[in-house]
Amino acid sequence: MRHPRLLRVAALFSSIAVLVPAQLLTAEPAGAGGDSSFAVDLGTAAAPIPNIFSNMIFFHYKSTWNTDTIEAKAPNYVRTTYPWLRTAYLQYAGGGCYNAYPGCVIDRDMFNDDSVGPSSGYDFFPIHRAARNILRQGLKPYIDLGVVPVSMSNPPAIGFYFKINTRPPSSYQAYHDYLWWMLQSLVSEFGIDEVRTWQFGVVSEFENGASFMTADQNWLSTQNEYFKLYDYSVGTLEEVLGAPFVNVGVHCMCVIPGLWDERNLLNHVVQGPNLYNGGPNTQLDFVTVSFYENKVGYPGNVSNLDATIADMRDRANQLGLVNLPIGVDEGGILNGPDNKELAHSVTGMTWQGSWTALLFKRLLDLNASSFTPLSLSTKSLIGGIRPSYVNVIDLASRLAGSNRLTSVKSGSSADPADLVQSVAGYNPVTKTAYVFLLNHNPSSTANTAEPAGLNLSRITPATGTTVNVKKWVVDDTHGNFWPTWQWNAAGCKVPDNGYLKSKYSSEVPLNLTQAWKFCWKNYQSVYKNASIMQVVSTTDMATPGNALSLSTTLEHHGVTLYEIGNVAVAP
Repeated sequence: MRHPRLLRVAALFSSIAVLVPAQLLTAEPAGAGGDSSFAVDLGTAAAPIPNIFSNMIFFHYKSTWNTDTIEAKAPNYVRTTYPWLRTAYLQYAGGGCYNAYPGCVIDRDMFNDDSVGPSSGYDFFPIHRAARNILRQGLKPYIDLGVVPVSMSNPPAIGFYFKINTRPPSSYQAYHDYLWWMLQSLVSEFGIDEVRTWQFGVVSEFENGASFMTADQNWLSTQNEYFKLYDYSVGTLEEVLGAPFVNVGVHCMCVIPGLWDERNLLNHVVQGPNLYNGGPNTQLDFVTVSFYENKVGYPGNVSNLDATIADMRDRANQLGLVNLPIGVDEGGILNGPDNKELAHSVTGMTWQGSWTALLFKRLLDLNASSFTPLSLSTKSLIGGIRPSYVNVIDLASRLAGSNRLTSVKSGSSADPADLVQSVAGYNPVTKTAYVFLLNHNPSSTANTAEPAGLNLSRITPATGTTVNVKKWVVDDTHGNFWPTWQWNAAGCKVPDNGYLKSKYSSEVPLNLTQAWKFCWKNYQSVYKNASIMQVVSTTDMATPGNALSLSTTLEHHGVTLYEIGNVAVAP
């Protein structure tokens, strides 16, 4: 680690008064010749909008949930900080490695002596500690089972990519017993009624050879072995919790081809036979996929999402699983504009916010159940500062529970490449209408602002004579620390090799090398203030003729939410 210091600090003090460059605050938006407009009829309420961003994934759950840091936080700190969050997905949580075994870097197996295995006795304290802290923070565990402890495969094989044992168990009865005792210990600790509210999976990205593969590396033998592993896992869950109370699903890659066709699992669970109990089928309650784009701007428009979901949905429908929930259990952007890996697949750029907004709309259009990010702050989850895309998630999540309304667009964008779109909803319980607007361009360097008009019909005050219109904005100068950080990083002259991964990664303090951490640390209060999302305006407005018209300008890669209170639907 390098540690040059004093000259940079002096330079910083000379420029700190202009941390936020004047041109960022005063520049006129480039281009305003568009005339996009949206007609929203409050009488067109459809299905409720789900809480799309309710889950977060943890590849190494212990580094977040089994720490003194989380235990020092007040109860419900996480739920209060991220009010939309409901579950914590503990990836590869059932086992698959221990530190002393060659190739392992994360301790996952749960025995008194991991090298010996079951005969040494079980030690389920790690999963208990994680579950206890998750519950204390107001969330529910979502536990990924199925990866086999090292000592239970003969021989095991540690995959290069995920550093887990990819082999099936030598004895399925021994695997069953390990899982049975784990679940029983959780029931003993937390009570059966509590554990019945949790979700379970069986090997994240199950058709990925880096997650599970037989020794011969043959697709058919791997597929058949996974069917058996899945059936044994589900059967054990049903034995301990009772089949009606089990919520179990599978997480496929689906975004790229795997070792075998993931759709074959759907055939297996519907058509059988069940390889654990000989029954005609096996329980399956949900399916999730992984969804990644290769690089910021490539393609940058979530166009591959449809196909990622469609194959599993089409097969499920063909097999009669017409209401099977399908979501996204991990995803994001793999690389920054510098062609380097983004930490946790997210960039801090303003672009990520409008990409997330576009993703939200497309997930709703596809009737997807969820999307699971890998990071929610500059320190992943605990502490740190919110990136702008997390503020966008906050705004999008406010629509959860409202009935989606038809929003009809007319007009065109000033820049033909700008995707100016909207999502609208009405919550009859809270008497609140929402219109969520976005201006996304696949190019991160696009800078065209887009005018947008709103015309709401069949809207009337629930009480009195006016509705209350609140306007929230996320863009370069609202709820966004990134432009301030970029300005400061330039003043510090942080070099490209001053970052561990792409310099565009949102987790700035974790990504900076030791020599350059001061550039972030000394001005955290400035970044935090810049990241705070505040109401831009609040206005009481009448609705003559049961109509309401609003207009705004969406800055490049900008997102706006109108939150309209005291609303009733007019006849």
